[in-house]
Amino acid sequence: MLTPMGEEAERLQVALLRALWVLAGGAGAFVLTLFVPPVALAAGLGLAAVALVRRRAGAFSMFTVGFAIWCAVYGGLAVFGALTDSAGSGVATGAGVSADGGADTVTIATIGTYHPFDFINDEGEIDGLERELGDEMCRRADLECEWVINDWVDMIPDLVAGEFDAIFSGMSITAEREELIDFTEAYYPPAPSVYVARAGEGDEAVEGTVGVTANTIYSDYFTESGRPFVPLDVSASAVDAVLDGTVDAVLVDHGYAVEKLSEHEGRLAIVGPSLSLDRGLGIGVRNGSELKPKLDEALASMKADGTVNALILKWVGADASTFE
Repeated sequence: MLTPMGEEAERLQVALLRALWVLAGGAGAFVLTLFVPPVALAAGLGLAAVALVRRRAGAFSMFTVGFAIWCAVYGGLAVFGALTDSAGSGVATGAGVSADGGADTVTIATIGTYHPFDFINDEGEIDGLERELGDEMCRRADLECEWVINDWVDMIPDLVAGEFDAIFSGMSITAEREELIDFTEAYYPPAPSVYVARAGEGDEAVEGTVGVTANTIYSDYFTESGRPFVPLDVSASAVDAVLDGTVDAVLVDHGYAVEKLSEHEGRLAIVGPSLSLDRGLGIGVRNGSELKPKLDEALASMKADGTVNALILKWVGADASTFE
């Protein structure tokens, strides 16, 4: 006759053996699913049914329980993976093919603070020249466009990392950037960059304290020329630093200057020399992206029928640079 301590030890031994048989069943199912998943799932269902009928706690039943448990886990993971793949199949390198075989889906990033090119309107939506241009380009290229906000300083690294498919945010086409990413043809023509100062200050303002937006072709120009400058936050309007007296002048692109002179009529003026620093504004995509030819074709058709020039004049103003 077993003592209470002996009975407890026997119960523990039985429980351990049952657990080992459950693990053995799970291991067997795991190996089988590696090679013939359908057979494993079918066997798992069959063994689970047998275990329910027998309702015993023997080695065979424990083995079938372990086998069935793993099959249930594997089946759940398979279903989850299929759903995830289906949801994520719309975005790939460049442009992903949608699950239903229809329009491709691409994600476009912008900063949303560069009025009139891109900004957040009163409804909280991305708006501006680039939004309207981009939506029409996507329509003509049979692309489903999703717009997201991204920090300017991380634009190129995040594009390369696959966080989105295109940069549509007033990015100048330069040789340095082309070493990292590809650009579409220019959607805004190359135009000299200009200095903007308070009205009446004259060309002498350029010799004073000049502000430029950080991490742009303008800050690069000042750094390379060895001239000091005041770095401005990309999230703020550069001309605000002129109007509040933080700087005497700012170096900006022509389109931005034209719109700001109209917005602050009589308070600002273009002064000093102009500078040619880029080849226009383009849409940045990953190197070798299949998206580039699609966007280029759509953009070419919009230039040909006058849509691009019409939108530039609508958003930037009558003095804006347009394509010939």
